[in-house]
Parts: sequence; C-alpha cells; structure tokens
Amino acid sequence: MAIPLSSTKHFKVTQQLRQKVGLLDPGEVLPTCRTLMREFDASQSTIDRALSTLRREGLVSRRDGSKRLIVREVMENVALRVGIVRPDWPSGVYDQICRGITQIGHQKEWLFAYSFYRTMAGLDLAHALGDCQAGVLLTTSEDMPEHMTKAFAASRLPLVMVQDHRPGLDVNSVCIDDRHMASTGVNHLIEQGHREILLVAPCVRTGPMRDCIDGWRQELQLAGQNNLEQLLVDCDTPSGKDTRQHCYEFFKDYMRQEHPPFSAVYCANSQVMFSVMRVFHELGINIPQQVSVLTADSRDEDAAYQVPPVTAMTYDPTAQAQAVIRLIEQQVKEHSRTAREVWIQGFIHHRQSVAAFSGNTV
Repeated sequence: MAIPLSSTKHFKVTQQLRQKVGLLDPGEVLPTCRTLMREFDASQSTIDRALSTLRREGLVSRRDGSKRLIVREVMENVALRVGIVRPDWPSGVYDQICRGITQIGHQKEWLFAYSFYRTMAGLDLAHALGDCQAGVLLTTSEDMPEHMTKAFAASRLPLVMVQDHRPGLDVNSVCIDDRHMASTGVNHLIEQGHREILLVAPCVRTGPMRDCIDGWRQELQLAGQNNLEQLLVDCDTPSGKDTRQHCYEFFKDYMRQEHPPFSAVYCANSQVMFSVMRVFHELGINIPQQVSVLTADSRDEDAAYQVPPVTAMTYDPTAQAQAVIRLIEQQVKEHSRTAREVWIQGFIHHRQSVAAFSGNTV
C-alpha cells in the first residue's frame, strides 16, 4: 500500500520545522508562512498542517492579539514523541512492558503519549498515534484484521509491535522466545521422568501461543510421546476477558470430566498458572507429590509467591524494553522500512513445584 505523497511531505516538513524551532530562542517569532513555504519548498496547506502539529505539541504558540507564532517560553525538552497503543483493560503484563519502555525512554528525553483501544477490529492505528514521531503497539489475542495489516505496511512512522509476532506482517516486533521457553521447561519435566505433560494455554490464536505449543510438541515427540492432541488444553479465552477467571472455570470443568492421565502441567503463562494452582488446591491434588507444575512467567515473582513456589521459565523484562528502544532508534536513524524481529531468550528458575515422576498420574 503506497503512502500518499501529501502525508509524506507533511511528515518531512513537520520534522524540519521541529528542528528549526529547536534552534530558535524562547519567545522568538517564527518566520512568516510565505517564508517557510519557500524555505521548505512546500504548499501553504502543508505548512499550516505542520504548524498546527507543533502547536498541539506545545512547541509554538500565539500571543493574545497577535497573528504571528512564537517559540513557547515554557516547554519540555523532548527528543522524541512516542505513542504507546494498548488495550484498555487492566493487565499486569501490559503495565510491566509500558513501565520498562518509558523508564528507559525518559532517560533519553522521550515523551510518551498513551492511546487505548477495545478491539483491534476497531483500532485506527494512524489516528491512535496522532502526531507522534514513533509508535509502540501492544496487541490482543484477536486475529489480525486486514485493515491493521495494511496500516503496518503503510505506516511512515517507526513502529514496534511488542509481545506478539504474526508471520507475514511488515512490522518490527520484539517477542519472547516462547518456543524456546516451552522447550526448555518441558525438557526439564522430561528429565524428571514425566511423559504425560499437559499443556494448558489461554488460547491458541496468537503467535506466542503457537510458538509455545510448537516447543512443547517438539520435546514430547522427541521423548516418544504421541498422545499430543489430547494433552493440549485450549481454554479459548475471549479477548478482553479476565484470563485467570476464564481459565479457572474452564480447567475446573476439564478436571471434572474424563480426561487423559497426566503427571505434570506446563502452564503457558502466569494467569493460567494461577487458575491451575487454584483448581488443584480445591480438588485436593498435592503439588508436587501428585502432579508437577511448571509455568512461563513474565514477572517471575508471580510464581515465587505460590504455595508451593512454582518452577518457572522467565526472562529479563529490562532486555525486552531495551530491545524496543533500540528498534525505534534504528528506524529513526536509518529511515529503514525493513522489518526486524528481536527474540528475547528465557531461563529456568527452579523452585518446589516439580518432583521426579512417582509412577502415578492424575
């Protein structure tokens, strides 16, 4: 999808005007519109749009009774304006990602503006980013709408998608290597003698969950386990619904019905782990004597404060935030449209929820 020439020109002129304003003294009058038209070889409408953008950003203003714009005498020193677009429901994982990115960005004098959406089907990415110079997108578990795919291809801004990857999308992304996380975690359970290892996932629609399933399947197949489809529990959590509550209800129903025997559970994320631990507690199933539990945990402390503390595959959230910042800086510097994927590796944190296979299954 081609980028309209008018949008490209407006973006370029706005960038040039920001630089020009940065060289002027506070309170100094800006050149006339006609002078700026000649200087930037732009139409009056393009100059007017660029000046309007700078006014909304607080870089320039107009004194009462005057038609001329001046450099604002009070303004923040902002090197880059970055829009963070995220779902509008509470999420500890989303909060952690945003906090890490903003903490590093503030050290670089970046200013962050938040925009929220309910569904990706209703998300207008260009409108959400507004006049920002770069963007960070946190996705939901929904299927990627066609208009979003086109928006990625058409975006003129440095843009990074976090916590997800979708094959075929023309967008930079920073992803946790969920395939490696699951592979390492399941291999640890196999080393303890387990073969019937249940995988409980909040859903199977997203890139990370598909990677998690691939890692789990790979290790079990190498161990000679073929009963894989019966050992996969897809809770099919609707986007926007409380994952813990939904997975708790789903898994409790699962345990009450006839199900394949298993001796260990790999939880695809910490929300699933909360649900599985509660169900086992309510059913009187002892961990790890009767069943071992291992989880992927984005914050690590979630698993540490369970009873018993849960062995977890985790990662360094600072490394994730740093990767997002680096991708934005590279795009700003290079003006490259080549999409890059950055994968964050995980590591295992041994605790008390995994024991050697006792010979019994649940």
